[in-house]
Amino acid sequence: MRVRQRKVLPELETDHLLFRNFRSSDLEELYRLLSNRSVMQYDGTPLIKNRYEAEYYLKNLLNQGNSSGDSSIRWAAEEKRSRALIGTIGFQLWDQNNHHAELGGNMIPARWGKGFSREALSVILPFGFQSMRLNRVSAVVRTTNRPALAVLNKLKFKREGILRDYHHVNGRYEDAYLYSLLKKDYFKKG
Repeated sequence: MRVRQRKVLPELETDHLLFRNFRSSDLEELYRLLSNRSVMQYDGTPLIKNRYEAEYYLKNLLNQGNSSGDSSIRWAAEEKRSRALIGTIGFQLWDQNNHHAELGGNMIPARWGKGFSREALSVILPFGFQSMRLNRVSAVVRTTNRPALAVLNKLKFKREGILRDYHHVNGRYEDAYLYSLLKKDYFKKG
């Protein structure tokens, strides 16, 4: 796959994770991630079914920032120790005029429960509030996604309400919670 990539995102890092731009060499790991039912069960988007769909998805990630109308940014989440792509994280539905965006991401099941989501948000949220000038970050999370709900609650996100029948999954509708975090609340001491 040949795509001319323009580096648009700064690299961010924590003790265990590196958040970087996607590379063409991420194709196989990205395909494994996005075709995994466990990973995608809470995502709200269809599973990637084949290599062609994965290439198309990666091509869009490699081109992010090349259009003035881009409303999403997403990093590849790489575990430093193994140098493996373990997930993606970023912002979508970025409204630059009103200074808000929606948080989104996913991670391979082998890394669940190890604190990586909270660690990731410790650098992603400050980037959003400071560099992207966001005032509000929202998250739409299925009511059954208890691990994600626990992370949001620990990080001072406020549950604003329920989005009834928001996701269509396996032939039925499921509710989701709408959470938000304001810049002033994130940086408030205590």
